[in-house]
Amino acid sequence: MSTTHNTGTPLETTVDTKVAAPTTHYTTLWGGAGVVVSAVMAASPTLLPVAPNDWYFLIGWLPIMQLLSTVILAAAVTVLAVGVRGESGIVGASVVGKTALIGFAVLRLVLATLPSIVPIALDASALGEPSFTLLAVTNVILLNLPVMALVLAGVVVVRARVLRGFARWGLLAVALVNLCGAALSYIPIVDVWYIASWFYSASLLLLLALGIAYLLSGQSTALRNRWKIINDAW
Repeated sequence: MSTTHNTGTPLETTVDTKVAAPTTHYTTLWGGAGVVVSAVMAASPTLLPVAPNDWYFLIGWLPIMQLLSTVILAAAVTVLAVGVRGESGIVGASVVGKTALIGFAVLRLVLATLPSIVPIALDASALGEPSFTLLAVTNVILLNLPVMALVLAGVVVVRARVLRGFARWGLLAVALVNLCGAALSYIPIVDVWYIASWFYSASLLLLLALGIAYLLSGQSTALRNRWKIINDAW
């Protein structure tokens, strides 16, 4: 908008500009689809009618499905972090958020493909107590780094305000549930381990719900239009 005096000489020019809100239409669509597929595959052992002693499934197919689940989740998280088709991603322009999400994806892939990075099962007497303790502590840190990265990413997503509703808060909820389950798993009490497994199951359900929330995020207008077409057709 240009403002001039009656003399016709432009003395001052002001421009009204509005910064467009970050869009995540395609980012959440593709990222959410990957999260949903990954969550379903991760929950497959509890969804499929498999006998507890079916070693062919447990040794053969189960590790493959878990690895595929991790690969798909890592790809989906990367899409959500950097965005597609010029979109901003769910953390906006935050470098910290993008780094945390991509770091989570990379760490999950590393731990899934190299489950024995730190050989804590070695005999303590062969290493000596200090060395064995160091290996054990290192292993604990490596296993929990992805969870800590996810917590950080969840906080950034909330603060970025790119998403709304559960799509905005869900990642932080998934991260905190995983963190609680991981903490409980280190308590050497069998009953507490059962509770920790419940946290793991809850995190899968939350992850599935989060993927659906991402799928629906930004799709409200398209869904309303499709519903109108269906309604008019009837």
